[in-house]
Amino acid sequence: MKILASYIKAIQKDESNPKAWYNMANALKRLERYTEALDAINMAIQLDSDYAHA
Repeated sequence: MKILASYIKAIQKDESNPKAWYNMANALKRLERYTEALDAINMAIQLDSDYAHA
């Protein structure tokens, strides 16, 4: 999935970008990679608690 690669690239540029982590979590979920998706959403929430609604 190309979009996943772009989120990974965005995170490599700026690991403190909660939106990139959130978007990556959604992409991973669509790929049924649930454990990785959970890790990514937890990182988004850790960086910005506004993502806790996800």
